Amino acid sequence: KIEVARFSRTLGTLMQNGVSPIKAIAVACDTIGNRAIAAALIPLAAGIKEGKGLSRPLADSGVLPPLALQLVKVGEETARLEDMLVKVADIFDAEAGRAIERLIALLVPGITVLLGVLVALVMGSLLKAMMSVYDVAV
Repeated sequence: KIEVARFSRTLGTLMQNGVSPIKAIAVACDTIGNRAIAAALIPLAAGIKEGKGLSRPLADSGVLPPLALQLVKVGEETARLEDMLVKVADIFDAEAGRAIERLIALLVPGITVLLGVLVALVMGSLLKAMMSVYDVAV
């Protein structure tokens, strides 16, 4: 989700500022941290040169989720592709944020239990050492 948001925001922003779609795609692909996704998106420029638009090559790449593809297609049909790409980025940024918040909410109880077990092990070791000293003295 983060990579989709990064790609969409970069592409949309570049196109809003007058960069040609082919150059914008090249730059947007360079911003993606996942090299497998970036490699799958490189053929987009060839699809645009052939006149296929952006939504069809994106669908062929299989990288973007269906919601993003639908929004890109609507953006092409309404001649507001740049705005829709930024909207896709906003949606997926929000989804990624919610997913991270849920993950953190799940980790807090797990870390608490783990620390409790660790403290119990340390206390058990100390008690065992103290009891073994008592057995030696008697």
